[in-house]
Amino acid sequence: MRTNRIRTALTVFLVSGACAQAQPLMQTSYSWKEVFAGTSTPVSSPNSILEPGEGALITLNLFASINGSDAIGQTMSAPAPFGVGIVRGIAVNTYDLTGTNADATGTWSNRVVSGVFNHFETGVIFAGGAQLRALGGVQFIIPGSSANPTNPITAAWRGVWNPTDFTTRVVHFAFSPSVAVPANQQNAFTTEVGIEPTTGGPLYYHVYVPTNFGAGVDIQVQGGQLHAGGGGGPVWFTSVCYTNCDHSTTPPILNANDFQCFLNSFAAAQAYANCDNSTAPPILNANDFQCFLNKFAAGCT
Repeated sequence: MRTNRIRTALTVFLVSGACAQAQPLMQTSYSWKEVFAGTSTPVSSPNSILEPGEGALITLNLFASINGSDAIGQTMSAPAPFGVGIVRGIAVNTYDLTGTNADATGTWSNRVVSGVFNHFETGVIFAGGAQLRALGGVQFIIPGSSANPTNPITAAWRGVWNPTDFTTRVVHFAFSPSVAVPANQQNAFTTEVGIEPTTGGPLYYHVYVPTNFGAGVDIQVQGGQLHAGGGGGPVWFTSVCYTNCDHSTTPPILNANDFQCFLNSFAAAQAYANCDNSTAPPILNANDFQCFLNKFAAGCT
């Protein structure tokens, strides 16, 4: 198990609470943005609504703090005989990411962990994609070397959630301590406490600390395609006919205006124009034009 691997490192882990004066805390922050489904490529006209052809790129950031300030270089209590140690970096984080409030099933792609960590897990998929477990990283320190002091770690983890369908709903995603590790051991700081006798390099203890996970993020999922309304604001349509790009209702439903609408969408690099649902760059290409022609010829089915 991962926790066993962590304990075999050449550093020692302590339960949080060893420090009675300093208030260590791992601060997390995370956000999402619209990308082409299955990729990390942002859409050109984001609207904070996940529409067909798009995925949600969720990004996690970490900040090691003591009493609300940057923890790097600050002191923390350490066990006897050391007394105190100096925080040198972020040692480990192991979290679960869970979608709630509405159907959060889907697929995951483009999961990446920051290079600050030399051992990492991108997350194990559970509940049909509604949950990722044990995502995060560990900074193992080679004897005689120094800890990586990066803090905060921007994009400590990121991944793209591609919903199973685009039924209109709001999905809430939030990180929490992973069920894959013992309670209160979801993250730790790397603390220098002295000299390692065999190498003359720093001797480290990794101290478990509590976490502020925040409120999570809400992702609005909505079917149909987005087009400009008559008053200049966005208007959503839910036509099931892909090639009825302008969502007209007067026969003939499919006409030259739909081609112009598709061209405009392609020029604006909107997810709608990815007719063939490709994921390899360039995502929008000549194949999408042929795909649109084929669907147009087939009519609304």
